[in-house]
Amino acid sequence: MAVMDYANKGNLRKNLTKITENNWNQRLLIFDLGLCKAADFLKGYEIYGVIPFMAPEVLRGKPYTPASDMYSFSMIMWEFTSGVPPFNNRAHDFQLSISICRGERPEIIESTPQCYLDVMKKCWDEDSLKRPSAIEVSDIIASWIFRPYDNNISEELKSNIMEFINAPIGNNNLITKSHPQACYTSRLLDFTR
Repeated sequence: MAVMDYANKGNLRKNLTKITENNWNQRLLIFDLGLCKAADFLKGYEIYGVIPFMAPEVLRGKPYTPASDMYSFSMIMWEFTSGVPPFNNRAHDFQLSISICRGERPEIIESTPQCYLDVMKKCWDEDSLKRPSAIEVSDIIASWIFRPYDNNISEELKSNIMEFINAPIGNNNLITKSHPQACYTSRLLDFTR
């Protein structure tokens, strides 16, 4: 909802910054969003996007897929936990692309609820076949949001819900000033030069 709401009306980056100040219960309500498809106008060999949000297979030249969208979604999940964009302290260049392809992911924020962390890690799995579908993730998140007072839910789910409600939201040790070569605008990546 947050992405779709601001896609046509304003600056999503500023909106996400405001969202990170909310408690976990409010974050989950804001977090419901749809994923976009890749641009149809690209030539088969072109790589276009925002490096920190691009799945390793896309950085290797494979086409965007629903699984690569789930990787991008994991980076949005991470940004919600940290309050800063992923890899904001590094140049968004060929070296970062290589690091992502070799398995580097953003530093885990200590106060992140474990159930949220588990979903995020599944979404950023190196193997795109192991990533959950958008429907699976939506169902998991919906269970956290819409069933807190249902007497028929498992103790594990109750524990997950309470973990969100009680999770501290505070400062982390991340650098909030972005690297001068960090770029959060979609662009054609030309690593051949």
